Amino acid sequence: MSYAVPVIEEEIVVPDEDIVLDITEDYVVLDKYARYLTLYPEFVGWIAIEAANLNDPVVQSKDFNNPHFYLDKGPDRQACESGAIFLDTRNFIHELDRHTVIYGHNMADGTMFGSLDQYKNKTFRNENAIITFDTIYEEYTWEVVNVFVSNTDFYYIQTYFEDDNDFMRLMNECMALCTYDNDVVIQPTDKILTLSTCTNEIKDGRLVVQARLIESGDDVNRN
Repeated sequence: MSYAVPVIEEEIVVPDEDIVLDITEDYVVLDKYARYLTLYPEFVGWIAIEAANLNDPVVQSKDFNNPHFYLDKGPDRQACESGAIFLDTRNFIHELDRHTVIYGHNMADGTMFGSLDQYKNKTFRNENAIITFDTIYEEYTWEVVNVFVSNTDFYYIQTYFEDDNDFMRLMNECMALCTYDNDVVIQPTDKILTLSTCTNEIKDGRLVVQARLIESGDDVNRN
């Protein structure tokens, strides 16, 4: 199996406790996810990709000094070889960031992120472009727009951007690595979801699948 160890280089700023409490009071947990909060202390959402055999809870370490906690822990925080699907510590769930990053192991049996490599096939992508990643507060639908293989020298997990130009620089660099001809154009207003796992295709390899948030009423690009 392969392990998806994210290398986080950005400074992590711990939010002021009072601010977190104020934000939380303004949001209501969806009924269908409320019970999972009693099972998984750091449960933040759910990801589902039927074609990739993925239908799992998403957790997030609240320990900013240990962002990789769930590499070898299940959603219940108990030791687990396959780990959990987990959200980058720097991301927020009350309001989506413009770049949300989720990690998972590339399991040999195809579970977790072990089937994401199918998205390297353009036909598969066209037929299975729609995926879901919900937070505990909101349901979200996404369209897969990019897949590429890189290594840890490329810092594709950047979550903070100085401005639109900085965001577009990263997105353009990612899109240029797509494994097939891709005419999708990312806009500065887009919100992007990045799914990251390891691959043995190259040294220190990472397989990355990226999706764009679909706003209500938007058409899905299947070109």
